[in-house]
Amino acid sequence: MPPRPSDRLNPTPSAPGAALDSSRASLSAGGSAALRADHLLHQQPVVFRDPWALALTPEPMRSAVESGAFGRQLDELELRPSQGGMLARALFCELALDGARRREGLAQYAILAAGLDSFALRLDPEPGPLSVYEVDHPASQRAKRERLRELGGEPDGVEFAALDFEREELEAALARSSFDPGRPAFFSWMGVSMYLTREAFRRTLASVRACAAPGSRLVFDYPIPQERLAPEFLEVARRKNESLAEMGEPRISTYEPAELHAELAGLGFELVEDVGPEEVDARWFRGRRDGLRSNPESRIAHFRASG
Repeated sequence: MPPRPSDRLNPTPSAPGAALDSSRASLSAGGSAALRADHLLHQQPVVFRDPWALALTPEPMRSAVESGAFGRQLDELELRPSQGGMLARALFCELALDGARRREGLAQYAILAAGLDSFALRLDPEPGPLSVYEVDHPASQRAKRERLRELGGEPDGVEFAALDFEREELEAALARSSFDPGRPAFFSWMGVSMYLTREAFRRTLASVRACAAPGSRLVFDYPIPQERLAPEFLEVARRKNESLAEMGEPRISTYEPAELHAELAGLGFELVEDVGPEEVDARWFRGRRDGLRSNPESRIAHFRASG
């Protein structure tokens, strides 16, 4: 059983160290950490609890989260659905992972485009042994590992595999780790599909399948075409697109669910579940009064490798 994270690690916001360098790290990864931290600090009830999110959030966003300014800006820009979508995909993924560990004994977890994900810091060994593999762009990964060292050290039981998704195959990155492609694994791939060309997206899916033994699981989120959105959501979607483009991370692709399912089936994946905003709201956001709700642009899909 892999050991729990080192007792030296400290998730409190007062932990020493400089902020992440946004010229090297993914800005959207920093924003995702800030969204998780804002939720834990300022919203009730808590949907997804991440006590490491604030410490991982780069400055100046970290201070803005603590003061509440970050949350106020979310309200002003009507971006609470984006926050809700991010929280929902994290919760959906980790619930699916927990189920696979308990029911099927899956013992390998590959987090593709891990960003500032904190799962390895929160790893619960109770369901059984789990080896964690974080796969990400080299610059983003270097910045994250630097921040982890500032917080006390990298957690035990995690390996880091650098990969440029536009230029290299997943097999090459995982081959540089102890990952065993002959054993079933759980793959998560969150918050990435909209930033890739369709060709890069298909190539990565095929690369995942090449690494996925029968019984492996794949969970990812994806955006639907904006013409399918209700009129009241179009302006918010336009502003979000502009903001991401200004950050240097423009959204490139959208996907039709039926076409996506057929494409995955052709690669040898069976659909387990594809959840849209209505189901997300019913599961986790019903009755809230703080504006937190599902992202109307996003769906979350869960597939199983056949064979």
